Amino acid sequence: MEVSFLPRDNPAVRISDLEIRPPQQARSQASLERVLQAGTEILLERGAEGFTVAEVSRRSGVSIGAIYTRAPSKDALIHALHHRAMESLDLEAEQELAVDGWDGVPVVAGIIKVVSTVSNLMLRHAKIIGVFMPLADVDKEIRVQGSIYSRRVATRFAEVLGRYRDEFTNDDPDLAIEMCFRLVYSAIARRIMRGETFESGTPVPSEVFVRELADASVAYLTLPRA
Repeated sequence: MEVSFLPRDNPAVRISDLEIRPPQQARSQASLERVLQAGTEILLERGAEGFTVAEVSRRSGVSIGAIYTRAPSKDALIHALHHRAMESLDLEAEQELAVDGWDGVPVVAGIIKVVSTVSNLMLRHAKIIGVFMPLADVDKEIRVQGSIYSRRVATRFAEVLGRYRDEFTNDDPDLAIEMCFRLVYSAIARRIMRGETFESGTPVPSEVFVRELADASVAYLTLPRA
């Protein structure tokens, strides 16, 4: 999914927060889009270690000087690319986790659907998530903004499952929803970062992994408590 660098009505960050000079003309916007597209391609192919402004310039056809006019540093450009990627994911999450999409869906099917939706969203974007997650350990800006976007997904997840709270067996359904999201997010993030055989030598295909994660969530939320 392609998204404009211009922010939506309620973005997690503003362009000014990213140290990027916002374009004022259509031509400048087009140049910035080429820079961002080229930068994303390089991150996906080479990771952050292989990312250079010179290569971004070569691929985008925008001079290094013009790039630095918009982005004062390599880090500022990477922050802008992170913003772009997270906005794209956020748009998809907003559409796929719309509360009215669960109208008439019973509790078990609803849990399976929301867990599968979040899991598959992350897995579809595993390559770019896998680039930025390690950077969050050393880059405060990416860590802070990544947390904001993750919390937005968590909020939508909770809004959907909140429809079923009266059918959950936990005495504190809101805590159960919170823990369910943490379990799902952590399991998928770990898979993205370390692969499918890091913890165990038994490979589990992604579709099976997601299915079992959804089934485990159903059991946690709806089966009688010990």
